[in-house]
Amino acid sequence: MSKRNPPWQKQEIILALELYLKNRKKGILSGRTPDMKDLAIELNELAKSIHYVPCERTSDSVYMKILNLVSLDESNSSNGRPSGGKLDKVVWEYFENNPLALKREAALIRESIQLRKKNISTANEMICSPLGRQIKK
Repeated sequence: MSKRNPPWQKQEIILALELYLKNRKKGILSGRTPDMKDLAIELNELAKSIHYVPCERTSDSVYMKILNLVSLDESNSSNGRPSGGKLDKVVWEYFENNPLALKREAALIRESIQLRKKNISTANEMICSPLGRQIKK
C-alpha cells in the first residue's frame, strides 16, 4: 500500500500559486523544470514545520497542484486539472487580483523557511550542559 502525502496546506498553495502566476503568460510549466524542482525542495523544507507526518512534495506533485490552479483561472483556455481542493479556490480567490499581497505572503513564508533552517543549524551546533545551560560544541 502506498503512503499518501497529507493535503496541501495554505502556505504550500500560496507558493505554488506564485510560481504559476509568474509563468502564466509563458504557458504551463512541466514538472521537470528547474522552477518546479526548486519549489518542491522549498515545500519539503516548509513541510517539516507544518505537517505532523512525513511529507514529500515532488516536482510532479507541484505540477499537478499548479494544474489545479489553472482550472480556476478563467483567463487560461486550458482546462487544467479541476480536481483541486476547496483551499485551492479560497487561496485563488484571495490572491488572484492581489499580486502584491501574494508576493508579500510568499516572501514571509520563504523567510520562515530560512529562519527554521537557521534555527535547526544553530541547534545542531549547541549541546546542553548537565545544568541545562546551552554551550557551543
